[in-house]
Amino acid sequence: MALAPRTTALVLLAGAGVAGVATYALVLIVAATTGASAYSEFSVFWSMTVIVALGVFLPLEQETSRLVSTGRLSGPAPAVIGSMLRRGLVLALLAAVVSAALWAGLVGFSARSSVLFGGLVLSYAGYAVQFSVRGHLAGTGRRALYGAVVASEGVARILLALLVALLLPETAAFTGLVAVAAAASAVPALLALRGERGRRAPAARTPTGAEVRRGLSRLVLGTIVLQLLLNSPPLLAAAFSPGALAGAVLSTVTLARIPVFVYQSIQSMYLPVVAGAIREGDGPRARRAVATAVGAAAAVAVLVTATASLLGPWVMSVAFPAVAAPDAVGIGSIAAAVSLLLVALVASDGLAALGDHAALSAHWLIGAVAGALALLLPVDDVVRSVLPLAVGSVLAGALHLVRVAAITRRHRPQ
Repeated sequence: MALAPRTTALVLLAGAGVAGVATYALVLIVAATTGASAYSEFSVFWSMTVIVALGVFLPLEQETSRLVSTGRLSGPAPAVIGSMLRRGLVLALLAAVVSAALWAGLVGFSARSSVLFGGLVLSYAGYAVQFSVRGHLAGTGRRALYGAVVASEGVARILLALLVALLLPETAAFTGLVAVAAAASAVPALLALRGERGRRAPAARTPTGAEVRRGLSRLVLGTIVLQLLLNSPPLLAAAFSPGALAGAVLSTVTLARIPVFVYQSIQSMYLPVVAGAIREGDGPRARRAVATAVGAAAAVAVLVTATASLLGPWVMSVAFPAVAAPDAVGIGSIAAAVSLLLVALVASDGLAALGDHAALSAHWLIGAVAGALALLLPVDDVVRSVLPLAVGSVLAGALHLVRVAAITRRHRPQ
């Protein structure tokens, strides 16, 4: 039985909320149960996990959804999911190879860190499973079940983190639970799809490898640059000042980017509005939808930055008592940079809904280059670690909005 649209939206929001809380809870538990050095290594693991999960596997979900919703990929659910999962595992392997080089430079391969890297690779495989399933659910309109998958990962992550903290408070165990929670979250959806076996499946159709590669490559390029910017602060902090600084920056970023995680879990309610308007030739309506969403994101950004600047030191002392948090200026700078990324991300998704993936990728690349140049500015290590994120987000977001305006002006209702 299909749920009412309002109920479906509530399920999505609830799933997003659980996911956001779980992200915060995991980092908090690790910070409270491990030493400064181990937590710093975990911060690199977590940053790389998020970069690949949302930079590589979220595009896999989006492309799966696009192919399924347009009928270019169809057939029984296991066949459709399996087809994209195979591609996802190839992406996981490629990501592992690239990650090995980064890991060697940032952390090195000691006995402990090698085990952490193994957990990193397993997390890639777990997210390949989850996002393949999520793509099929999004493409077939099963939004409530989609929300259940998002929530399931959050619940599993919290419960497993508590169990590890009680029985085996080691960073290796914490990294392993990330992979388990990612893969296990797909189980409810797979069981539900299995229960639909009696339904008549659409005729099997599979797109060519070239079509899938073209769509994925454009999405992955832009999204991976975005995620590199979002997750760069802890990595840059580790490079600038080996020791506890990376953990302190990660803790602050984790709190500041909860609105980003929530938005990414519910973006399916925003993108169809823009895509539907442009499909009907109503450019002004599409432009208003993007402007409204960007305006809402900007309001959230101001609220988050102001709250972090005023209450950040106190919140950090309560949430992460074992971490030497940045001062009020540092916390405010980190929150402002992450909030600017949220605004740019909403603009980016609006451009993606309009179908201009090439421009989207180019804009994020331009922003990343400008952000890298900003590292030359003579500021302290905390502020310098978030400069690429702030500068890149402002420039990419502005370019996105200019392009959105240009595209929507060409589409006027008759």
